[in-house]
Amino acid sequence: MDQETSRRSTAVSATDPWVRRLLVAVLVTLVLVLTAVVYMVYTGVLTAQAPRTLAEKQTAMLDQAFKATPDDPVIVADYMRALIAVERYANARSVLKTYRSGETAAAAVVTVEEARLLDATGDSEEALKVLDTAADEARAQKESIIQGQLKRGITAPVSAPVLVDALLLKVEILQRDERLEEALSALDEALEEQPTMADVFSWRGDINASLGRVDEARADYEKALGMIPDYQPALDGLSALEGGGL
Repeated sequence: MDQETSRRSTAVSATDPWVRRLLVAVLVTLVLVLTAVVYMVYTGVLTAQAPRTLAEKQTAMLDQAFKATPDDPVIVADYMRALIAVERYANARSVLKTYRSGETAAAAVVTVEEARLLDATGDSEEALKVLDTAADEARAQKESIIQGQLKRGITAPVSAPVLVDALLLKVEILQRDERLEEALSALDEALEEQPTMADVFSWRGDINASLGRVDEARADYEKALGMIPDYQPALDGLSALEGGGL
């Protein structure tokens, strides 16, 4: 019995150095893992969260799309608009700079977002100038499409939604600056380009009403209601006109 115990003790004693080495290895590994975790937390790797809002999710998706195709004007414009919406103005400038630095043709859709960025950062006058450029680019693009279709014998109408975007952003700025006559001119062109916008008819009605042009305002509200019979802003506008509130 004593001999058996002695043999077991000798066996354990013989393996002790390996046990110690294994323990040391485990401890070293644990220290390295903890160090890595601390580093990742410090640098933000583990603290980065998944998008918590629709805007964050959209921005993240557009960021990936932009990295894949930085010369696509539609993706650039959508990404810029998303960044501006969440007030990440420096990022929007960086996206614009990257796009402009490439061999890309003028694109009205991007120029509109350049103007939006200028307005959002307090330079409304420069934004208006850039919007005029965007409108010219959109008109030129529309004319190019029309001519291309004519060469193929196509006479279908061509719309320019980017021109409408440029004009409506211009109206926002002009109305804010109380330049209402200029705002009305821009609204007129927008509605000529796209005459099915009930909200824009109601918007023009509000401006006409504020200028005391009751008949013009009523006509605008009625056009809006002809498209959407229960459109509340137009109903409110008519009600205010009838009650003398405007």
